[in-house]
Amino acid sequence: AAAQATLLQASRGFAAAASEPKDLSAAWASLAAYDSKAAGAFLNGEAAKAKAELGAAGYALAREYVVDHGKSLNFDGTVEVDSFDAANLWLREADGRAILAFRGSDTQKNLANVRSTETCSMYGHRLQAAVAEGEFAPLVALMSAGDFSGCRVLAVTGHSLGAGTACLLAVLLREDIGIDVVAFGFATPPVIGKDAALRCKPYILSVVHHTDVIPRASLRNLLLLSRLMDAVLQLRQNQDEETAREGVVDAVKQVVSSAHETP
Repeated sequence: AAAQATLLQASRGFAAAASEPKDLSAAWASLAAYDSKAAGAFLNGEAAKAKAELGAAGYALAREYVVDHGKSLNFDGTVEVDSFDAANLWLREADGRAILAFRGSDTQKNLANVRSTETCSMYGHRLQAAVAEGEFAPLVALMSAGDFSGCRVLAVTGHSLGAGTACLLAVLLREDIGIDVVAFGFATPPVIGKDAALRCKPYILSVVHHTDVIPRASLRNLLLLSRLMDAVLQLRQNQDEETAREGVVDAVKQVVSSAHETP
């Protein structure tokens, strides 16, 4: 409730008609958020380049929001690091365009939140619980109306976990408060229900790289995949390998045909 009140207060500084610049600023802002030690040297270097691109486009870092989550293993699980969630507010004073970018996963703790299958009811929506409660709400609680006083238009963005967080904010600002923001998600994990996701189409652009599994890993798709794996396992246990291989096509058809029955 406190985070929702903060969200409402902060949003009063936004214009009613927001549009993202027709350039790569949202992508640069998403990449620039990977400036943490946990993200590693390579991503830190790319983040520095992204910040330079934003600066060249007239953006300056107006505000950083950081939530300390203590210690965690880094993304590849090899080194213990400080775990921080972060969001950066970039502002171009010349025209009041602002980009709020949420950092994606850079620790094992973040990955655990993305992989969680628990859901919760928050702000009147059915959401992915670990992302909404563990990542989104603590960052939004740090935001205030004064932070956005110089913003005339706003886009929210992020990569992976950051994209999911950005999309949650876009949904709440649009549907609950009526603020006309847009969102750009890169490899966005599923964080809201199907009906809400379909309503997001006019104002959320989700960029998916080829066969990246994360944006497709909704609870519904994971359930269908589980059914298919069970069916294939039964084939391999009860038939010889050649016959089982031939039966896989039928198993896929059966699972696909059941998709409309899956919530």
